[in-house]
Amino acid sequence: MLDAYEAWREETAERLAAELRESLVYPGRLLYLKDHTFRAKGPAIVGMRVVGGRVHIGQRLMKLDGTPVGQIKSLRTRDSENVKEANQGDEVAVAINGPTVGRHIEELDEFYVDVPEMHAKRLKKIDLSPIEQEILDELIRLHRKENHFWGR
Repeated sequence: MLDAYEAWREETAERLAAELRESLVYPGRLLYLKDHTFRAKGPAIVGMRVVGGRVHIGQRLMKLDGTPVGQIKSLRTRDSENVKEANQGDEVAVAINGPTVGRHIEELDEFYVDVPEMHAKRLKKIDLSPIEQEILDELIRLHRKENHFWGR
């Protein structure tokens, strides 16, 4: 009976750790591709390449200087297939609630996925790919301009 309990406890701990990793907002960097504007506003739909890291529906984007841009409403592949996540190297159409093309965002702009502070603390303890770690370090540097203790 004790062996069964120990096995159950280990399985549950592994499952919870996997769920926690999935729910984290991972760092990502995107490039707004030239001549890939599909709709200018309400929401803006633009073609982007994931330069590093990963991006999910519902995440917030910010410019490289830390200016908030908006929230990702949907991601679509070249095959017009809706996806929940895009990884490094993927090119997707991104619907973003908030910005207007030409006013708030421009072609060839680059964006970061805005990682919440509590997620940044947890991400420091996880083995990230080198590019994800580089993006996370840059995000921490940006946020620490306003709040010296951000992510500590």
